Amino acid sequence: MEEDIRKKLREKYEEKALEDIAPIRDPLDNLMKGKKKLKDTIYKVKSEEEDL
Repeated sequence: MEEDIRKKLREKYEEKALEDIAPIRDPLDNLMKGKKKLKDTIYKVKSEEEDL
């Protein structure tokens, strides 16, 4: 009985937590993609400088 209540509460709060995190996670993903693009660009520029 107590286990069922705990399980239901945990599921309820896990869903709520995921909903709360979602708006934060999207910009974070975009930030990581931007960081990767920036690193790629820097690498590309360095490669072109070495070719000169």
